[in-house]
This record gives sequence, structure tokens and C-alpha cells, in this order.
Amino acid sequence: MGDWGYGTAWHSFKPKTKSCGSLNYVAPELLRRDEYIGPEVDIYALGVVLFAMLTGSLPFGSSTDRKERLLRVLRGDWGSNNPHLTAAEARLLDRMFERDVLKRATMYDIVEYLKQREKGLPPRVLLRKQSC
Repeated sequence: MGDWGYGTAWHSFKPKTKSCGSLNYVAPELLRRDEYIGPEVDIYALGVVLFAMLTGSLPFGSSTDRKERLLRVLRGDWGSNNPHLTAAEARLLDRMFERDVLKRATMYDIVEYLKQREKGLPPRVLLRKQSC
């Protein structure tokens, strides 16, 4: 699955500042107009897609009140207590929705999580937040 409507090249040495995309998928650093590289905002949006696939709803609500949705994104209030999520899924999403981009899950973290789940092991990689 992909949406290349806002697709663009990225370089680790050239941060971006332009905010674009749909409010339902936008990472908090874009709302704060912080510089970003690219993969971290993609992980965040991927978390939104995963949440929707697991629960049938959007993590920050589907309220027509734009200001309330913006505040929920900025607060990190994504609905971690949703009854449709297992504890492991909630931990994974918590890392994908991490407001601190240096602590946010990477694609490597997600792949390791999936490998562990596939082997029937507890998903150790995402049991706790990483410290820098």
C-alpha cells in the first residue's frame, strides 16, 4: 500500500521543513513545523494505517473538530486503551506514535518485532522505550 501524492526524495543531511499531508496521518513534528528527515514521519503515518487496520477507526478520532484532533496529535493521545488492541500491539503503536523522533520506532524495530511475533516469542524490542 502506498500513497505517492506527497512522495519526495529525502537525504539524511538535508532536513525538510515543509509540512504536507492529511491531518489524520501527520506527525506532531510537522504540526510544530520542526525540521525532519523523512523516515520518522513515514513511521508515524504507518502507525496510523496499522491502528486503522487493527481497530477499524483512526487513532486520533474522526471528529470534525480540527482543533481537537490537532491537540490530540500534539499530546500523543492516540487511544492506547482501545479494546481491539493486544498489549503487544499497543506497545508497538506507542513506539510508532512517540512524539520524540529520536525514540520513535524505526523500520528495523518494527521488522524485529514482527520476526519475534512470528517465532512466538515475546516482542522484546518494543517492550520498553529506547533511551538515547
